[in-house]
Formats: sequence, C-alpha cells, structure tokens
Amino acid sequence: MNILKYETVTPNITRIITPYVCCYYIEGAERGLLLDTGWGYGDLRQVVDELSTKPYDVLLTHAHPDHAGGVIQFTDKTLFMNPKDHTLFSHSSMRVARRRFLKKYFIRQGWTFDDSLLLEDYHGEFTSINDGDSFDLGDYHVELIEVAGHTPGIMAVYLPDDRILMTGDACFNPISLNNQSSLSVEELAENLPKLYPYIQQVDTVLTQHGDYTAPLDIVAASDYLAQQILQRTDDHVRLKASYDWLVARHNRFSHLDPTGNSSNIYYFEDRIYKPTQS
Repeated sequence: MNILKYETVTPNITRIITPYVCCYYIEGAERGLLLDTGWGYGDLRQVVDELSTKPYDVLLTHAHPDHAGGVIQFTDKTLFMNPKDHTLFSHSSMRVARRRFLKKYFIRQGWTFDDSLLLEDYHGEFTSINDGDSFDLGDYHVELIEVAGHTPGIMAVYLPDDRILMTGDACFNPISLNNQSSLSVEELAENLPKLYPYIQQVDTVLTQHGDYTAPLDIVAASDYLAQQILQRTDDHVRLKASYDWLVARHNRFSHLDPTGNSSNIYYFEDRIYKPTQS
C-alpha cells in the first residue's frame, strides 16, 4: 500500500494524502507552508522536501492526532499552533492515542498496521498563531480565521490569491463536536459567522477528509443546523443506543429545511449551551 500520495490542487497548493486525512503544502515565491502533519505514520518529511523549492514552516490547524501527529519530523522548522490547543496536543497527539485510533482505522479498511512506521512524540515548543494572523509567502498570502468549536483553537485558512477557503475540520460535513475536546454548539454558532465574509470571496472550499472539498453553502448550512440545535428543533437523532452523542440531521427522514443538507453536526446533548459561569 502506498501510504502517502500527493496531487496538485493549484500551482501553489499540493494536497498530500495520508491515511484518513490530508495535509496541504503551499508555496509562494519566497517561502512555503505545510498545513498539518497527519498521524505521524510514514515519512511525510521526505514527501514535503521533494515538493518544496523554498524554505518552509509548519502550521497545525488544530491539535487532534490525525492533524498534529507528525510534528516530530519537523523540529528544525518553525512550528505554529494556536495556544488554545496546546493542552489538547499534550495528550491527544501522543503516540499511544495515535496508535489506538489509527490502528482501528486500518483494521476497518482491511489494511496491515505497521507499528514501526508510527513516529515518536514531540515535546517541544510552538510559535503562537492567533485569529487574524497572516503570512506573506512571496506574492502569495495566507490568512487565519479562528473558528472555535471542533477544538478550542482550530483555524480555517483563507487563500485570497487562489480564491480558496480551507475550512478543514472547522466547518465540514459533519462538524464533530462529539469529542471531549470540543466546545459547545452555542460556541460554534458564535464563531461560524466569522466565515461569511470569506465564503463570499471564494470559488472553492477545501477540507481534509472525505473527497477534500465542500460546497460553497457549507457555512450557511452549518450555521442553520447550529441554530436548530440551539432552538431544540433539530432532528436530534441517536444513531446507536451505545452513543452518548446526537446527530442534528437525519440523512433520510429529516423534517428540517433543505438549507442544511450540505452539513451535519454531531454533538453532546449536555453540551449544547456554553458552560455557566460560577
């Protein structure tokens, strides 16, 4: 099995496909930027070094193991991450967690899991990034938008020169709020509107799972569903009796307006609203 593959998205963007998730390498006239490092399974560094023709840095969109697991290969680079996800990284992206999740995925796919290809942990520092930060790669620009929900510090990425918005896991189908690290539906609903000014200026939305794209109405659809959950008028489906989380839209028998067809939200019933301040 070819563990890592890559394909051209635009002349400035290359998608690197790893098990279950993809990363993106972006390069301008002066510098490059790697968005996420996958699980830390296999030699991503070799692939990026083959692609790059300029010095590059590494930016983690968030700290989940499938996005931040391979940082150890890039310790000679500047590593950027939102400090709101630092605590999450310290346990979520450790080798024991990566192995548990990735091995289950391999088994479901009928693949052989090679433990020797799973990289060791990173215990170093990160350079902070925050909402509104930007990078000039040399005639190519990268702007960051914090869209807290899936994790406290998850970033979407706006690429104005290619008219692309990379929503990643921040605004995806489904948006997973059924992780212990996720925020409430109410907090997601407060942050999704930050994407409206950007979605109006792009032709393409890129994600990091599935077929790696989303329709242009993904923001409006996700916002609609979040509002339905807050009003307790969503489908609130429990897919399996053993699940402790709900699904906002039933795929076949939904009573909701088709507005939200492009998205879905998984959420905990006891984490719909923000925690009350004591």
